[in-house]
Amino acid sequence: ALTSSILHQSQPHCAAIPFEGLEGVHHALASLAELGLTEQCARQPGQKETRFRQCLGADTDISESDSMSTPVLPPSKEQERLAHLEQEVASLSQDLADLRQAFAQFKQQFE
Repeated sequence: ALTSSILHQSQPHCAAIPFEGLEGVHHALASLAELGLTEQCARQPGQKETRFRQCLGADTDISESDSMSTPVLPPSKEQERLAHLEQEVASLSQDLADLRQAFAQFKQQFE
């Protein structure tokens, strides 16, 4: 789902579709909606502008709240990422334990 501002900002990449400011984008989206080619998504909390989605091809069951979220990685990439993060947490946990032990020994010198 895209906002009209995003469409207006990407106009240089869409030279075949000249827009006359945001009003031109809104007019184009309304015309496409009349033809059944776009539909307006329900505004979600925290969103500044209304979003639209295309209705070409097969029906897509995209939740509006998921439409602008972080892309989902393939399972193998996701598993690699998770393994890396788990390894990093284990390493940081060990570093913290080492620091605590070193601090306890340092502290004992002054007791």
